[in-house]
Amino acid sequence: MIITVTANPAVDVIYSLRDTIVCADLNRAYESRVFAGGKGINVSRAIKSAGGDSEAAVLLGGYVGGMLEKMLLCEGMSVLKVPSLCETRVNICAVSSNGDATEINAPGGPVSFQELENLASVVVEKASFGDVVILAGSLPKCDNYDKNLFLTNFISDLKSKGCKVILDCSGDALRASVEGSCPPDIIKPNFCELIELVPELSNEDLSDEDKVFEITEKVCEKIAKKGISVLATLGSAGALYTSSNAPSVHIRQKSFHVDHISNIKGAGDTFLGTFVYHKFILNNDEKTSMNHAAKAAADHVGGNYNLN
Repeated sequence: MIITVTANPAVDVIYSLRDTIVCADLNRAYESRVFAGGKGINVSRAIKSAGGDSEAAVLLGGYVGGMLEKMLLCEGMSVLKVPSLCETRVNICAVSSNGDATEINAPGGPVSFQELENLASVVVEKASFGDVVILAGSLPKCDNYDKNLFLTNFISDLKSKGCKVILDCSGDALRASVEGSCPPDIIKPNFCELIELVPELSNEDLSDEDKVFEITEKVCEKIAKKGISVLATLGSAGALYTSSNAPSVHIRQKSFHVDHISNIKGAGDTFLGTFVYHKFILNNDEKTSMNHAAKAAADHVGGNYNLN
């Protein structure tokens, strides 16, 4: 079984513009779409689109939280709802005619530490030996708690039950998890998140895709030697997978061409969900799984959504 965890979900509102966005002025959209969002939710959606099933554990609160839950159920997803007294956030994304996206993401929260603990407890109780648990996205605002310690304990509890843990987060939380005493089995950073782990590489020339892959391989090998596999999504360049079982072996995946960019939001989540389903449920090899994931991500970016 696959369980996705979204501690900081959102209702995503995406506006499509006929021109480029203009700051400090009125921008008119010709189309708007509303999705149940949050990284773990996006991953579950991708798994469903690929033909699989997952349990989506989500912290939900208020009117927006109730609306988001109904949206997920209408999509046919299995939801593990953990209630919160805090209103679930709303995020906005405006996509210009050239494909550039301007995003405004609310921070989410504040939630209580007990609510986060309840989310973790529900997931740990639900999980069984051999399950894949994907911890995805940011944590909402919460006073008087150490988010890095929370993640470490959460991962430790899951691994003690024999689960494979995949972490998709960024910044200090990602660094602490990679360097901590109980790291996840796999991390799924994008290129910017990966480079944050090795700041000395940030000044490299990134205009060439081969150079991007070369730098990514250096960082992934370093992390894989710590016993952590890395699935790095690299935007239009593609993706790369490095297994902790073979840190010096890197599997490159080029991206598929997209004629028209409709929505870049959630492309990496789509890649991750499709990859996990093909690798861990269908038992395909990494290269085959990455090829399916790249195709699904391209379909997502191009607007070929499958919500049924």
